[in-house]
Amino acid sequence: MSWSVNKLGSATGTTSATSQSLSGITAASGALVVAVFGVSCGSGVTGFTCSDSAGNSYTVHAEANPATLSGYVVICYSVLANALSSGSITLARTGTTMILSFCAGAVSAGGGSGSEDTAVLAVANGSSTSPAVTGNAATQSGDLLIAATGFIETATYAEDSIVHNWTNLYNLSTGTANDAGLGFAWQVNSGTAGIAYNPGLSVTKKWAVIQIGFAPAGLALVASGAVQTRGRSSAAFTAALSARAVVAAVGKASGSYAANLNARGAVQTSGRGAGSYTLSLLARGTVATAARALGGFAASFAARTLAAIRGLAPIAPPPPGFDPKFALLAPARTFGLMTPPRTFSLLTD
Repeated sequence: MSWSVNKLGSATGTTSATSQSLSGITAASGALVVAVFGVSCGSGVTGFTCSDSAGNSYTVHAEANPATLSGYVVICYSVLANALSSGSITLARTGTTMILSFCAGAVSAGGGSGSEDTAVLAVANGSSTSPAVTGNAATQSGDLLIAATGFIETATYAEDSIVHNWTNLYNLSTGTANDAGLGFAWQVNSGTAGIAYNPGLSVTKKWAVIQIGFAPAGLALVASGAVQTRGRSSAAFTAALSARAVVAAVGKASGSYAANLNARGAVQTSGRGAGSYTLSLLARGTVATAARALGGFAASFAARTLAAIRGLAPIAPPPPGFDPKFALLAPARTFGLMTPPRTFSLLTD
């Protein structure tokens, strides 16, 4: 599933307050919502918290620019437990002085796990016409990357769309000298290498930048014909498949491989993982599976006709009398195999 990013709304303000809000936000429960603030504030501000009108919890990342009166760029995100309907997202400062001005925009993102890829996070600050930060190497390809620049006005923000392929989301300005300005953008990585973010400012200004990443989702497929999937991940591979005919899944992961397969015809799957391999299969026809895992292999099957299972886990030796290359094929309703631990169970009726 590919990422989709939708703009939810924006706001600017120049009234001093201990908190500033972005209103009119609507997003369904389960959505990943990302709100980005550019703020100018007194030097007594020491940090920020974020909340919304529906009671959701937010993770906050902030970076200050090197101004005498501080400016910050702040990214807040939440996977909503509670839907927002024309709601508000509020950024509050900690410390002794006020938020003097702000620019803010929010987006919702679908198609991912909602989990931050913490390896990507990178921050920088400076004073120039060329804000810049390169994200750290991602855990996997398919990450949603968001990069933002907060700066002190007045200046015009130009997106890094040609050189590094960023798609602009918001370009916001209070239009008043020494107040806050904000620009931010997104893209999806096609590999794991860090991606540069280098927008432009029309004149030299103090700036702060953040780049953050969000992991893609596991695989979920529904088909009336056939489903075939292959997953390779340095962390983990997860698949949930449903088909009326044939399902075939192959997963290779140094972390773990997990699959839940449901088919009315036949299911065939193979998993190879340095960590572990787990599988749950339900089929009205035939089930066949093979697994090789340095850690372990666990499977549970239900088939109305035949089931075949083959598992190999080299860390622990097989139970006495059991050949790990042994292929089991017999009329049964349920088969179970797990190594390690050194147990083997076969239930037939």
